[in-house]
Amino acid sequence: MKINVLNYRHEIDGFKKRLEKCENIYNRCGFIYIIAYGVIAVISLIYSGLQLFSLNYNWIDTLLDGVIFKAAIFVPAYLSVYKKENKYILFAAAITAINVLTAICISHCNGMMLTIDVSLAVLSVDCFLQTAAANSDYHFLEKQFGFPYFNEINDDKQFDKVTHNIESTFRTSSENRKKTASDSMEKITVSERISARTVEKNNYMNDVALSGESSSDLTFKTEED
Repeated sequence: MKINVLNYRHEIDGFKKRLEKCENIYNRCGFIYIIAYGVIAVISLIYSGLQLFSLNYNWIDTLLDGVIFKAAIFVPAYLSVYKKENKYILFAAAITAINVLTAICISHCNGMMLTIDVSLAVLSVDCFLQTAAANSDYHFLEKQFGFPYFNEINDDKQFDKVTHNIESTFRTSSENRKKTASDSMEKITVSERISARTVEKNNYMNDVALSGESSSDLTFKTEED
């Protein structure tokens, strides 16, 4: 069950606006990634092929920078908005930095390539930061009751369903507990009739005789002389 069920009505409008903002960031950044890296990778692949047929050895630089690096950046960057995980942003940022350093090293062959790579890096960093913030906010909203619709009518139905499930679970658990307690009690059976014991008298005192005397030896003294 989602957490923070109580008082969600007071924040439902704010949650809805925050979710819409996250979706807008995902759509905008995803589109930028597709145009900046996906399309450039395809164009660079075609251009490097033409350079190869024209015996222009710059096709290696174009293939490396325009195809391999751009495709390597595009995959994790797009996954960061598709799967909403910040770990992909770190991968994309690291590859972007390597791409810029590589472009600097080969800028003597193609200065335009360096300009494009630096411009894309600046644009990408802005998208990375926005995507990271949106991912954090999105994961917070995931834990709120009513996600992802934040609609009062739908939430009321969902809340009633959750309440009904809780009551059913409690009722079933209570019945099972009673049944288990009843079955675990052993029946008490009496195998023998319990009877009270009579007090047996002993004759120990009767066997005790006054030592040195008998009943005939007992005399009563009278007052004489």
